[in-house]
Amino acid sequence: MRPLTGVLVILLFVAAAAVVLAVWVTSPGSPGSASSTPSPTSTAEPEAEPEYEYPDQDAVGVCFDPIADRDDEALLALQILDCDEPHHGEFMGIGQIDAPAGARWPGESLVGAEAEQLCSAIFEDYVGIAYEDSRFEMTIYFPVRETWEFDDRDVWCMAEGSFGRVLTTSVRDLQR
Repeated sequence: MRPLTGVLVILLFVAAAAVVLAVWVTSPGSPGSASSTPSPTSTAEPEAEPEYEYPDQDAVGVCFDPIADRDDEALLALQILDCDEPHHGEFMGIGQIDAPAGARWPGESLVGAEAEQLCSAIFEDYVGIAYEDSRFEMTIYFPVRETWEFDDRDVWCMAEGSFGRVLTTSVRDLQR
């Protein structure tokens, strides 16, 4: 299980905005470009830009490849893929740790244990078989001390192929 770090998510969005701004400023015909000569038109179909998402409850069922922080493996975003394409994970849902706003940090082991229970129940409902009896892995992102202090109680549950294998179909209701 890898804890989610909210600070890294903010850094990802800031970095993405800086890249978009740099590309816009240096693209032909933009106010900051070196040349105002129009670029030749292409008859080829433009390649589709990859879609990225930061999951929420509406993203249940989304298949993806994770974009993780290289330093601590915290999830930064998801590259959305069609479930019939090879992909590394599927977003099954979000659970909530039962703790009131302002509650003291109970410790990583207690939060992790409750997160595992939540995701095991979500997994069984989503896939149609108990996690322990399945051929899949599960990745769980849960609050860390720093995000807990801001009343983060979200637990993200994701199914993955065993031993890093890619999936080529949705796991939803796969075992029913």
